[in-house]
Amino acid sequence: MKIIKQTGKIMVVVLIIAVLTIPISAFAATLKRGNDFWYSTGNVSGETFAVDGNTAYCVNPLQPIPGNGNYTPTQLNNDSLMKVLYYGYGGIGFNNTIKAKMDSYHNNQNINVTGKDLYYGLTRRCAAKAYGSNYKFSYYADWNNAIDNFYAYVQALPNPNKRDREKFTKAEIDRLWKTSDDKYYQIVLMLIYSGVRISEMLNLKREDVNLNEQYFDVKLSKTENGIRRVPIADKVLPFFTNWYNDGESEYLLHTENGNKFDYRNYYDSYFTPLMVNLNMDHTPHCTRHTCISMLAEAQVDQTTIKKIVGHSGAMTMTERVYTHLDVEVLINAINKI
Repeated sequence: MKIIKQTGKIMVVVLIIAVLTIPISAFAATLKRGNDFWYSTGNVSGETFAVDGNTAYCVNPLQPIPGNGNYTPTQLNNDSLMKVLYYGYGGIGFNNTIKAKMDSYHNNQNINVTGKDLYYGLTRRCAAKAYGSNYKFSYYADWNNAIDNFYAYVQALPNPNKRDREKFTKAEIDRLWKTSDDKYYQIVLMLIYSGVRISEMLNLKREDVNLNEQYFDVKLSKTENGIRRVPIADKVLPFFTNWYNDGESEYLLHTENGNKFDYRNYYDSYFTPLMVNLNMDHTPHCTRHTCISMLAEAQVDQTTIKKIVGHSGAMTMTERVYTHLDVEVLINAINKI
């Protein structure tokens, strides 16, 4: 059984039962089974899953169901699958247009489910098709036709990775600074001037932030290189301080009642409305791409950039083993942008 999840970076995480024999790393993924859903009310059902709180899918329905627990993630490069996860239920691109398309397959006969059951079931079977698994029903021709039709529709949509690489322009960053009295706009600038992944920022705990020495420690990341010390730029230090002193939440960034942001809630309820208000079209990952671009434009050397942003697979053996950059060097580098 393999489980896949959608993340802010449009990457796919594959969890394999066999890896339970491997020691769980600092960036293990936690799988939880949810309630069953119906393909056909009272007749055919399936299981729902979540990985690290995000909607996840079984891409090989014929294999045994995995249990709750921690699994070691590995990256799977499959553009067709990325599109299904991005535009399907639980993905960043799942919107009212996609919903309307899915709703059009409801026919009160074989496809007699609506809402989450329909959305989850259709996404799951399309994900299985993209992965190369057996996705068709031996009966229910209406479902098979809907899966093939929706799959073709999704594959004709724009590549989501391209949108993720659109950096913020100087004019857009200037507009963000003009709204920086608002603590939620501050988060966008904190992301731009640190280069961290959105998941790393949302998982950051107050105890791992050192305001006096201007750094924070990323202890939960999707890659080994992602576990690192990140400098806090002078210009966004006041924002980190504001959030640090905002209540007594365990997490640096938190909801009004002190709870940790989950990605979907942050993206839908905070990040997207901010972008709409400023007439911008970006995803959270664009902030990371912007930081890397600005560091390069400021002629910061590549080793330092890799240390700051925690690039996976981008560091040479010499850089990984012998380079121990002092945090002051990293602060000086981030202050160049």
